Amino acid sequence: MQGGYQCNCPEGTLLGFSGSFMTCNNMTQGSGNCQGPSCALDNLLAGLQNLTAAVLPPNVVAVLLNTLSEKFGEIVSTTANDPTTLVTSMVTESLVSTLVKPTDTQDIGNLTTNTSDIDECSLGACSSSNNCMNTQGGYQCNCPEGTLLGFSGSFMTCNNMTQGSGNCQGPLCALDNLLAGLQNLKAAVLPPNVVAVLLNTLSEKFGKIVSSTAKDPMTLVTYGDQMLQVAESLVSTLVRPTDTQDISNLTTNTSEIQILSIGKATTVNGSSDLSDTYASLSIDLLGIAKKNNGSASVSFIIYHDMNTILGADLFHTENVTRKVMMSKVVSASLPKTQNKTLSSPVHFNFTYDQALAPNCTLSCVYWNVSSWVTDGCKVTAISASSAVCMCEHLSTFALIMEQDPLPEPNWMNLLNTVAVLVGIACLALAALTFVLCQRNPRVNNTARLNLCISLLLAHGLFLLVQYFLDFIRPRQVRWPP
Repeated sequence: MQGGYQCNCPEGTLLGFSGSFMTCNNMTQGSGNCQGPSCALDNLLAGLQNLTAAVLPPNVVAVLLNTLSEKFGEIVSTTANDPTTLVTSMVTESLVSTLVKPTDTQDIGNLTTNTSDIDECSLGACSSSNNCMNTQGGYQCNCPEGTLLGFSGSFMTCNNMTQGSGNCQGPLCALDNLLAGLQNLKAAVLPPNVVAVLLNTLSEKFGKIVSSTAKDPMTLVTYGDQMLQVAESLVSTLVRPTDTQDISNLTTNTSEIQILSIGKATTVNGSSDLSDTYASLSIDLLGIAKKNNGSASVSFIIYHDMNTILGADLFHTENVTRKVMMSKVVSASLPKTQNKTLSSPVHFNFTYDQALAPNCTLSCVYWNVSSWVTDGCKVTAISASSAVCMCEHLSTFALIMEQDPLPEPNWMNLLNTVAVLVGIACLALAALTFVLCQRNPRVNNTARLNLCISLLLAHGLFLLVQYFLDFIRPRQVRWPP
């Protein structure tokens, strides 16, 4: 079923758990529906099976254990009167076993998770420990006068603005702690199921931020930028050394991921292509490998919903135009590759998310911290269903369509027409008065009459332009044609 599944037990059995899956035991009749906290925990447990042979960094294990305890805590609070539901096989021992590393002498390691409170202040959660106050399950950063609480990387810091303070609680704290726990992972090698769990957890936390801070777009932009960085860092952990070539795919709740790696004995010739329904990438990975002792890797991430967060309104241009996001947001990078200099430009083929409007302009853009920019990217081909972009660097990219501003409301055009017509009538009456009423020979109305005629012609020209404006706009010169 949508968002989960349902297990129905026959008569004489009771729904329970076996490992991380729901099963029917020989007791009384029961049934269960995998939705809400139970489904979330069940999916998490299923994604963390068979990890005993893996070796994970301590910060990754801490994030997974904290997420596991959080999900289990939701089960405890919602099923406190059903102790049978709480009897489930957790994967804590499996996760802890991934911390064991070979040693010739002896080694001891310690790890603290949220089941006993972490002192985030001692970890540098705020810009200064003097401004940090540790709380149960979180922390508080207080900024001195003349500064404003903001973010630096994934930590809270005080910027030189006005006084402010902030408390790391709720969805913001949850996402902030998760981002902090997923730093500096590029050198690690993680199993695909662990990366999938982490990316799904990250998107879940970010989704709560979107729903709770819809009126604060800059908060979404800040966290959206961090999401892109952490996602690329996590994807880089999937890269494994190879002597020939290796391609891997990973699908999460909010993204499609492809990774191509080549080694010294590769049989790849020419450019390397990674493609999906929404976009494709063509890159000269072989040329990059020649600069890196014969090996190189490229990752290609397609985000399903990031175009609604980092929208087209973040593309700033000199002309006032309507901007529409025409593609999914994609990221391309060279993980675990020392020399990242491109041997030739890369090409992206974007499939349109919606119909291409007539008389529009398409722009290839890439994400630069807080806005979309076009430096080093341009459109090279346009068809009815897709467009090709050429870029001189790798980053996060999208395709944006620009159109003319929305026409003014009809009542404004009507008001302008009525005002001009009234002006024409008054000028006509004034000119007629100057022509017919010349009783005083000492008064010369020639100048006044000429002025009225000039204004009358100007008003008439304004009406003509306004009438023919809809015929003039479609014939403006545009690029591309």
